Amino acid sequence: MTNNQAKRLLKQHLLKVTGLRIGLLKVLATCQTAITRVQLETSQELVCDRVTLYRLLKTFERRRLIHKLLDKQGKASYTLNNYSFKGDSVRQPASLHFNCTVCRAIYRLDKVEIPVMKVPLDYELESLNITATGICPVCNTE
Repeated sequence: MTNNQAKRLLKQHLLKVTGLRIGLLKVLATCQTAITRVQLETSQELVCDRVTLYRLLKTFERRRLIHKLLDKQGKASYTLNNYSFKGDSVRQPASLHFNCTVCRAIYRLDKVEIPVMKVPLDYELESLNITATGICPVCNTE
């Protein structure tokens, strides 16, 4: 992700463009798996304190720029929403998360088709998260 792409994405989500926000988007865009807050804190590309990073993640999550994933122990990891790369502001209604039982990496599988789920009329579905567990391709070849 380039600086211009990050700036455009922030503006599309009505967020102020700052160097730290651009940096966080770029770090998340380079990750092949979900990344934890602790991993982000130790990232060389991001220089900020724990509270600032927490607030950034919360803001990005509220604006649907990122997706928060929980592993079996309830530990949070984050991925950039897949629509973000396409510049489309329509939110992703459903995603499949794959938790590897060997390396404990969390993958967001966007190319898996998830059937439409109907909820009663008095409910408003904002998102749908489905978690699968097993062995990822990297661990499966070892």
